[in-house]
Amino acid sequence: NFAYKICGAVKDYNKKDVVEEIRENTKKLLDGGTAIIGVSGGVDSTTLAAILAPALGDKLKAFMIDTGGMRKDEVQKVKEIAKRSNIGIVGLQTYIGTNTLDEQRYLDTIKSLVSLRNRFPNIRYINVGGGFGIPYSSKDKRFDWKTFGEDASHLFEQIGDKQLQFKIEPGRSIVGDAGYFLTKVIEKR
Repeated sequence: NFAYKICGAVKDYNKKDVVEEIRENTKKLLDGGTAIIGVSGGVDSTTLAAILAPALGDKLKAFMIDTGGMRKDEVQKVKEIAKRSNIGIVGLQTYIGTNTLDEQRYLDTIKSLVSLRNRFPNIRYINVGGGFGIPYSSKDKRFDWKTFGEDASHLFEQIGDKQLQFKIEPGRSIVGDAGYFLTKVIEKR
C-alpha cells in the first residue's frame, strides 16, 4: 500500500518473469558449471535454492549451514523444502566461533554434524568451518592439532563411509602465531 498509494509506484513486473530471469541469468553465468549454495532455513538462501533447482538440476549443490542460531525444527523445515523443490543437499557446514582453542568443541560439533547427516541421505561433505584459535599470551591454552586430528580421524573411521569428506578452514591458525609484526612511527602530527 505504501509503495502504490502514497509513493505512486507502478507495478511493471511479473513475479514469474523475475524468477525466470534469475534462472536464465544464473545458467548463463555458470556456462555449464556448478553452483554451490548454502541453505540455512532462512528465507533468502532456501528460496533462491528452490528457484534455481528446476533450472540447474544436479548442477546445483546445496550445503546445510548451521551457525548455531537455527530455530527448533528448522533443520526439518529445510529438509522438507529441499525435498519438495528437488534440491540435493550434499554437505553440512557450521561455524563454531572466532579464536576457539578448545578442540573438544570441534569434536562435539563433528558428532552433531554426523548425527545430522543421518537425516540427509546424500551428504558427501562435513565442514566444521573456521575459527581455530591461536594463543595471544603464554597463559592461553594452545589448540592441540595432534589430538584433534587423531580424535577426528577416529570419529570418521567409525562412520565407515570412505566417500564422506571432512573439511576444515584453518585460516590464520596456520601462521597466526608464527612471528611478530613490528612497526615504526615515522611521523607524528
